[in-house]
Amino acid sequence: MRPVIGKPRGLEKGYADWPILVFIAIGFTILVLLTPGGRHAPELLLRDPDNVMRLVQVRDFLAGQSWWDVSQHRMAAGIPNNMHWSRLADLPLAALILFFSLFADTARAEVLAVIVEPPLLLIPTLYFLGRAAANLAGDEAAKVARLLALTATLFLSQFAPGRIDHHNIQLVLLALCLSALTDRPSWRAGAIAGTAIGLSLNIGLEMAPLLAIACAGMAARWLIEGAPMARIFNGLIAGLMVSSVFFYVLSVPPGEYARATADQLGRGHFVAIGSVGTVLLFASDKTSTNRRTRLLWLIMAAIAGVSAPLLAPELVRSPYSNIPPRLYDLWIENIRETASIVDVAQSQPSHLPRYFMFILIAFAVGLWLAKDLDRRGPVLLLLGVLAGGLVLTMWQLRAGAAASCVAIVIASAAIAHVWQGTNGRRSRAVAGTLVLVMNGWSGLALQALLERLEVRSENRTGQEIAGMPSGAIEGEEERPISRCEAAVRAAPLDSVPPGLVLSSLDAGAPILLRSRHETLSLGFHRNVQGVATTVDALLAPPDAARKILTARGVAYLFYCPSLEFGGFPRSTDASLGAMLAVGNAPEWLQPIAIAPTGDYAFYAVR
Repeated sequence: MRPVIGKPRGLEKGYADWPILVFIAIGFTILVLLTPGGRHAPELLLRDPDNVMRLVQVRDFLAGQSWWDVSQHRMAAGIPNNMHWSRLADLPLAALILFFSLFADTARAEVLAVIVEPPLLLIPTLYFLGRAAANLAGDEAAKVARLLALTATLFLSQFAPGRIDHHNIQLVLLALCLSALTDRPSWRAGAIAGTAIGLSLNIGLEMAPLLAIACAGMAARWLIEGAPMARIFNGLIAGLMVSSVFFYVLSVPPGEYARATADQLGRGHFVAIGSVGTVLLFASDKTSTNRRTRLLWLIMAAIAGVSAPLLAPELVRSPYSNIPPRLYDLWIENIRETASIVDVAQSQPSHLPRYFMFILIAFAVGLWLAKDLDRRGPVLLLLGVLAGGLVLTMWQLRAGAAASCVAIVIASAAIAHVWQGTNGRRSRAVAGTLVLVMNGWSGLALQALLERLEVRSENRTGQEIAGMPSGAIEGEEERPISRCEAAVRAAPLDSVPPGLVLSSLDAGAPILLRSRHETLSLGFHRNVQGVATTVDALLAPPDAARKILTARGVAYLFYCPSLEFGGFPRSTDASLGAMLAVGNAPEWLQPIAIAPTGDYAFYAVR
């Protein structure tokens, strides 16, 4: 018997077993803290400048910086430094620090909060993913969803202790949106999904393409199914319009309401949401069963959406449009998380299964599931979102976590549907085989096999794979501790009076976290002048570099082994960065502290 998609069975039990979810989160935390990467979280070695900067921002907020002020005042002194980050994403970490401060000192409270916050967010995410899967194929699907989630490394890495950037919060909201949109159609379910989308957009725009596809999918369902989908579609639009405005007003200073920005929610996005939403809100309130009429309404909404960039051109402007081409080539092209499928295929082809195998298999079985279930609408909706996630992951690997989130729901529903088949043992054997094949670990296993074959091939030919150096592209789950981050922790930075520091871009955020200094060298796309000064100085000969540093008021230079010191394509042996990399500092750099191992050198600029 085919399961009917509708009200989830076992809402108060089964996948809603909160103690089990808590136990899973605790076990996951312990396991991660025992791994080579995870054991550094208690030392606040957080592996990613975004994680470090999030803690710096929260620390400043708790120290009295205004709710409305998300600027980093020690970044690139004298240069506009709004971080474009939402204060809303600071709340979970700030709340945990305040809670742990009740029975621990501030330093220990920060460590506890950094360790606890990501796994804590995993609990509601697993719940919502289980609910979405149960909506498709019953309670058994929810149990499978938990299992698959714990093997989906791209997804799970976002909840590892220390991963305190905002991406895991957005995954919680994506899972909530999926659970609501696959639920029995109602205005309440639509409003919940719309509210989740509105909050996610205010936190960051990374999920915007997938959320837009979800909304388009609901519009398609309303077009095809008519009146039964009118209330949930109406609730979705209303929830999105109200929540996006509410959270915007809550987190944005009144003087910036009309901001024209491409990298955060602004006036242009509200032009699009308002124009499209108004048309659809009015249309979905009608209960007409005339499909042609509904199609006309959707065409009108599409015209309104396409016209929005005419009034707000920032909607089609790249967030990196303010970065000069030379900086883009030297800097953005070398950022790990912006690597594409082409980069992986050229440099480390054996890594392709890790990023794409689970997603592709889930998409394939989703096509079968949509054909076999009595009601195809929710499955087709998820397939559309997953297809968008797959394309985004091919463009930038960092989208793989969101795509995996959708794949977990589809794959678990397919496995549960096979398990519930009428062929008894045979159905269960097939379902068990799918579990073994369709999970994140199978991609890692295939990667390991391909790597062994590559090594054998290299040994026979005496050649290495062309492209990026080994390890240049890697997932968050295995990203090593930056040598610069560890160096900053070891260096006696506060042994001298506070001043402006120039360093590698990886070291900038840790310098803010562990010292009283200011820094130019932070790899955030709004810090263009600071990055340009860093690159120009380190690529220049020593005398020219000294003039650049003096003009910007740089008091100190911090060296650690990194791309900026002699590794840039345009770097020469006579450049300041290359000279420092071999320990040949010009006389105008006075040593303050130099590590015997060569891991760092701290100089005063004279």
